[in-house]
Amino acid sequence: MHSISLNKLRSGLKRILQQVAASEEPILITWQGEALAEICPPSAQSKAAIEEDEEDAEQDSPAREQQQEPRPRPKPPETIDLSPAINPPQEARPPQVQRSAAPQPAAPQPTQPRPRRPTTLGNLSPPPAASVGQAEDQTESAEDLVESAEDMAALSSRDEFFRAIPQHPVETTHGSFASFGLSAPLLHCLEEIGFEHPTPIQAAVIPAALEGGDVIGLAQTGSGKTAAFCLPIAERLLHGRGVRGLILSPTREIAMQTKAFLDLFGKDHHLSTACLIGGVPINPQITALRKKPDILVATPGRLLDHARRRTVRLDGIEELVLDEADHMLDLGFLPQIVDVLRYIPDERRTMMFSATMPPDIERLAQRLLSDPMRVDILPEGRAAEGITHQLYLVSEEEEKKKCALALLRQEEGSTLVFIRRKVDAEWLTRVLEKEGHPVVRIHSDLNQRQRVSALSSFREGRHRILVATDIAARGLDVPRIQHVINYDLPDQVEDYIHRAGRTARGRLRGTVSSICTWKDKIMVREIEAALGEQIPRCTLEGVEAYVERKTAAKGRGRHKLPTRRRL
Repeated sequence: MHSISLNKLRSGLKRILQQVAASEEPILITWQGEALAEICPPSAQSKAAIEEDEEDAEQDSPAREQQQEPRPRPKPPETIDLSPAINPPQEARPPQVQRSAAPQPAAPQPTQPRPRRPTTLGNLSPPPAASVGQAEDQTESAEDLVESAEDMAALSSRDEFFRAIPQHPVETTHGSFASFGLSAPLLHCLEEIGFEHPTPIQAAVIPAALEGGDVIGLAQTGSGKTAAFCLPIAERLLHGRGVRGLILSPTREIAMQTKAFLDLFGKDHHLSTACLIGGVPINPQITALRKKPDILVATPGRLLDHARRRTVRLDGIEELVLDEADHMLDLGFLPQIVDVLRYIPDERRTMMFSATMPPDIERLAQRLLSDPMRVDILPEGRAAEGITHQLYLVSEEEEKKKCALALLRQEEGSTLVFIRRKVDAEWLTRVLEKEGHPVVRIHSDLNQRQRVSALSSFREGRHRILVATDIAARGLDVPRIQHVINYDLPDQVEDYIHRAGRTARGRLRGTVSSICTWKDKIMVREIEAALGEQIPRCTLEGVEAYVERKTAAKGRGRHKLPTRRRL
């Protein structure tokens, strides 16, 4: 049986498929000793059909069967092993299909577990209608299994955990974590990762959270909000009492970062955390839930999928956290949040955190909390300090591409480019690649492996530019992003604040450049009103600028018509 390592599977997948198509015998695909599927090429299927017809004819004429010579034993199916090679060869060779030779006597082999019955391609028909995501999860291909294995390996890496910890300088207080009454194991963990003094949001939230009250925490991006709710949860919960902590996140990336914090803070308390996110196979998550974790970090859609499948119980939840609460309570997530709350007991402690909180969203949040303590340490301008805002007004949509290319040639640092639509993110990435820029992209149409790979490449500096939709606008901590470009302005002021917060993390400084046309003037005014200042207008050589015209005040500069006086 020929072994193909994981790193060779993708590069040789096309070659394997070509050899499968040319094969005349069935091919058995295995994974770590277990049979996954038996592929019957068209030639083999037709040959099998002919043999079945011959069998029927032989059963009809017994006399002819006695005269027939015994049919030779069919060859065993060709085997492709998808499990990783333990001892890879020294020279890189392209993967190939290994045909099994004629059976010969050999030394006795150690017994292996009985493989599952192979499934032919004819049996891989679409399953009946089921809950959300069930159909695609039940028909996982071999490639999905490989991607799942790589994703789980990446998530379980300790380096990935420490990569999620903020690496930028953060404003801290003069207090100490020991003054909060945290246990010695937690204090030791904080010392290991370099947390010496709490940030202002941590100093205000952690004492109230340890007492068990509801909390609304508002602080600018990069201020340590994640540790502000992870530390009290790790301190209050004990291992072995079932799922009692739930943290809801709007995106998969935020959920993975939160799990990284909980794995660090909960290791000395033996707290286990399961991450339930979409975009990855559900079966490994079901396996993790069977191990009875103490805390769940989840996106609402995948959590509801598990709840409807009855693979998780939420009736024991004591600690509930809504991260990026303003986004979780808007019209996009609100129906799912309401459904999740139906599975959770009313007697619980709830905490909400965000960098922005519109008044209508805060009024809705108050209905879900019980006498909450509101902690607001946002700056007056609502945006993070240390950001230089720039506005480039262009005459036409076609000029936006020229402006973006000129900005990328002018700025040499790490740059995050926000664009509205996923198809536009793909288009802009191709444009930048043709110009020779090292660029990757991230949006919701990519699978989780691709999204993790893009973020890691951008975070580690292998690619200088990341083109992203608004899924990268919240919660992601990428150190030292020097420049944020808004190729398209967002639809809401709060989204602009979150986009701008990807740079100038902590005490660092950064630049936010927005490329706009005359159609964006209303949103520009709303953003300026939120910032409390007018954004400076800038121009670039070779880019046709749009010139704003100031209209005269009403009633000024006009000649009054003479009025007739009635006698």
